[in-house]
Amino acid sequence: MRLDDVTWTALREVALREGITPQQLFARIDSRRPADLSFTVAVRQYLLQYFRAAATEDGHAEAGHGMITVPRSMLYAKVGSWPILMIGVGHHHIR
Repeated sequence: MRLDDVTWTALREVALREGITPQQLFARIDSRRPADLSFTVAVRQYLLQYFRAAATEDGHAEAGHGMITVPRSMLYAKVGSWPILMIGVGHHHIR
């Protein structure tokens, strides 16, 4: 299985937090994945869901997210003649 460094780091962090080895976490993910889903995709989805479940408003505040005032004009990009809302791009959280 090929994973980028950030994904490996997240995987080790989750295993440590859960008190299990990375191999045990792999077994947990594998036992819950649908048969038509590749193992690599299942690992990435598990990690995304794990951290999304932990991403509460209190957690964002503790991490310092959303503390930067961003001018409204910076929230949009033009693609052709269409303005595209850019919230969620990068590491900012607008409240």
